[in-house]
Amino acid sequence: TRVIVPEGTKSELDGAFRELRAASRPGGPRAMLSVFDGAMLADPSLLPVAASHVFLRRGQKFATSPQPVGGIPEFEDQDDDYRGPHLIVMQHGWYASSFDMRLLRAYALLLFPRAIVLSPQSNEDNSGGSMGPMGQRLAHEVHNFIKHRCDELSDPDPKMGRLSFIGHSAGSMIVRTALTSPIFRPYLSKLHTFVSLSSSHCGNMFVPSTIISGGMWALQHLHQSTFMDELQLIDRDTMNESFMYKLSQAKGFEYFKYVVLVGSTQDSYVPMHTAQATIPRPAEADKKGGGDAYMQMATNLMSPISQKTAESDKQTTVVRLTMEYKFTQTNLDTVIGRAAHLAYIDSSAAVLLILFSLYNLLK
Repeated sequence: TRVIVPEGTKSELDGAFRELRAASRPGGPRAMLSVFDGAMLADPSLLPVAASHVFLRRGQKFATSPQPVGGIPEFEDQDDDYRGPHLIVMQHGWYASSFDMRLLRAYALLLFPRAIVLSPQSNEDNSGGSMGPMGQRLAHEVHNFIKHRCDELSDPDPKMGRLSFIGHSAGSMIVRTALTSPIFRPYLSKLHTFVSLSSSHCGNMFVPSTIISGGMWALQHLHQSTFMDELQLIDRDTMNESFMYKLSQAKGFEYFKYVVLVGSTQDSYVPMHTAQATIPRPAEADKKGGGDAYMQMATNLMSPISQKTAESDKQTTVVRLTMEYKFTQTNLDTVIGRAAHLAYIDSSAAVLLILFSLYNLLK
C-alpha cells in the first residue's frame, strides 16, 4: 500500500485550516471551555489548528459522528476495558534532554490521572552515536522502570496495563529501535498508542529547503555523527543496507492499537512526507536510487497495518495529524522551519491542542 501526496495537498491543507479557524463558535475557544488560560486566549486567531486524517479500517466506525471542531471521536470498537497503570514514555530528540519534554509531561499528568509518565534520560549524553545502541539503552531504561514502578505491566494478561510512546523528532526512531530489543518482548502485547511528533521515519530525504540541506551537511561534517549518516541513509555503501532501511523492515507500527503521525508543512527540519510516511512527487520522479529506497521504506512501514486480517490479535488505526501555527513575528527560526519543529514541545498551545485532539486515544 502506498500513500502518495497529491500535487494539490498544500492548497487543500490551507483551505482546511481556513475552514477550521472559521468554524470556531461565537466567542472562540472561550465558548467551549469552562476553565482557560486568559493570556493564551487573548488572541484566538493566533492559536494553532490541526487537521486530522483518520484511516478507518474496513468495517470500523466512529461511536459518534465527527464534529467540525474537536478532537478525534471515540471508535465503536474502542476497548477501554483495562486494569492497572498506563505508562506513557516520552522520548526526546537528537542532542536534547528529558527536560525538553516537560510541557508534554506536565499536561499529560493533568489530563490523564491514570497515567504514569516516564521521560527517559539514558540517551541524553549519547546523541552522536548510532540509533541501535540508543534504542537498546531506551529498552533497558523502560524495562527497569517497569520493574521498579509499575510491575503490573509484566503480567502476561494483555488487559493488565498499557504502554504508550510519544517521540519527538529523532525520539520516534529510537522508540522503533527499542521495540526490536529482545528485552521488550514481554511488553509488546501492552503497546497501545504511538504518537510521533515530526520524526523522519523514512530518513531526511527530499528536503525542500536548500538552507536545511546545507545545514545538515554542515552538522554531519562538524559532529561526524553516525546518527546523521543513518538519518540520510549514507551509513552503508548502498541504501538498501542502511540502518534506516533495515529498521523499516522490522516490526514497529503494527504492534500498536493507534499510530499518530504528526507533521507540519511549516517544519523544514523534518518534511511532512517523512513525518507522516507518505510518498512525495520528488521521490517518484527520482531516478538515482534514493526515490526507490524512500518509497520502499514508506511501504514497509504502512503495508503490515493494511494487510492485517480481521482475526489479528491487535488491529491498528493510523491517524495523520497536520499542524498549522500562527507565529507573531518572522525571524530566522520561522524562516528555516525550526520554530515549527520545536513548537510540538515548546508551545503550550500546541501541546494542549495535540493532547486534547488525541484525548480519546490516550485517556
